[in-house]
Amino acid sequence: MIGAFYENKDYSTVIRVGSNLLSRRPDYKPILKIVGFSAFLTNQYERAENALKKYKTLDSKDPEVDFILGLIYFERRDYKLSNLYFNNAVLGGYQPKSIVERKLAYNYGILGMNENMFQVL
Repeated sequence: MIGAFYENKDYSTVIRVGSNLLSRRPDYKPILKIVGFSAFLTNQYERAENALKKYKTLDSKDPEVDFILGLIYFERRDYKLSNLYFNNAVLGGYQPKSIVERKLAYNYGILGMNENMFQVL
């Protein structure tokens, strides 16, 4: 049911229903992920971060979650932490890899790490 709301881009309903489910089962992995993604898509970065970090304690090797966490920290201008998650996404096999690499290169450029930036490019 919650997946249908997500597919229809009804993210506020996903967050509301998902939060209700999580109050009863706080370690429900699929709901943590979908609530985190929905919160990110509605610019609720703190809520997204909380849900996705909790998800990562249950499944540390999800490249999609690493990518979204990288984007959250990018939005917060924490480029070092953003790159940590972007690198995890690349190592985890996130596709398309070129999108993550562009974000990594941009962050390295902002951080003045030109050698790293050119290495990624």
